[in-house]
Parts: sequence; structure tokens; C-alpha cells
Amino acid sequence: KIHSTYREAKFAPPPMEDFINHLGGQKIQLQELFNLSVQEGKLVCLQNDLYLDYDVEQEMRCLVLNALENGKGLTVAEIRDLLKTSRKYAVPFCEHLDKIGTTRREGDLRYPPLKQLKTPQENLEHDQ
Repeated sequence: KIHSTYREAKFAPPPMEDFINHLGGQKIQLQELFNLSVQEGKLVCLQNDLYLDYDVEQEMRCLVLNALENGKGLTVAEIRDLLKTSRKYAVPFCEHLDKIGTTRREGDLRYPPLKQLKTPQENLEHDQ
């Protein structure tokens, strides 16, 4: 249920707390399921309450890196539009991409990392 919900939600995932409250049940056991899903590589934790399906996170990286291939930086608003999401999600997504080195922030713009490999796909393969 967790994985299908987060896969279908794409770039508008429910906060973990909301998902747990919706299901009812034991909060601690459900939190442990989230932790296990992260350990198994099925979910990626972006912030304490924000998770993405692993494949969705990989898709986000590819979309952003492809959009950055022209060498121009992207604003949070442009990344928001690219991912068809809201600012509520775009800001933590950008922070996550900065943190893992997919992008680097300069002022209000995101750029590719300085040591970028040839293609976004090679970057993904390099990270695994």
C-alpha cells in the first residue's frame, strides 16, 4: 500500500504523518515500515516527513538534469513547472537535489554539478 500510494502520487506525495493517520493503526509500526522501505531502496526520504518512491526520485533527477543540459540555470518555479507540482514540494525537491549533488545552487538558480558526467543516465548509473 505504501509503495503504490507513493508511486501513484508522483511529485505530490502525502506527508508520512498524513498517510499514517489515514490508514489508522499503530503509528510506530507504520513508521518502521517507512524506514524499512527506505533501507530496501523502495522509498527515498527527502526530509523527515517527505518521501518519494525510488523510481519517481530517479525520474525527478533525470528530468532536472535533462532540463539543465542547455547550461542555463533553473529557478524553483521552473523546476516546479517541469515536475508539474506545487512550490510546497518543489522547494524540498530542490534542496534534496542540491544535497545529493544532482544540482548545485547559486543564488536563486540550480545548475548541474561542476563535475557532471556525459549524460543524465550516466549520472544515475554513477550514483548506484
